[in-house]
Amino acid sequence: MSDLLAGSEWWFLERLEYEGALLKVDIAEGIISSNAEDVKIDEGLSIEEASPIEITEKSKHVRIQFPHVLAHQITDESYWAAEVGDTKEIDGLILCQHTDSAYLEYVTKNSLIDDLVDDPPCHYSLNLADDIIDVITTAKPSIELILNSNTESSF
Repeated sequence: MSDLLAGSEWWFLERLEYEGALLKVDIAEGIISSNAEDVKIDEGLSIEEASPIEITEKSKHVRIQFPHVLAHQITDESYWAAEVGDTKEIDGLILCQHTDSAYLEYVTKNSLIDDLVDDPPCHYSLNLADDIIDVITTAKPSIELILNSNTESSF
């Protein structure tokens, strides 16, 4: 869905802000470290030669803005489960647009969206390393590269 997100499968949520039906999400690219290390999981259990995924000075920082948001939810990735047949992804791996999703069906059946909103609602999701963000909106999101995330103080 975006060339800015291509080339990396690891993205991390940095900031999320919702105001006036506009959802702004800043994400940072995770880069696989070249320094492998042993990771202790539990007593007597470890993973040898694991490469951590880190946000570095080489990481891209991207802002995604969803206008006309009707609903959104954030789910910790470790608790997220998509059922087979739950949705048909039509575009994207990180930023996806869905059709026939259970979340879109749930939101429209349990709200007044069908009665009060003229434009058809769409379901997008951001599939991040630690979080899944689902968004119901009537407009396409915009995506932009944040050139220097350290100097930007607000959306």
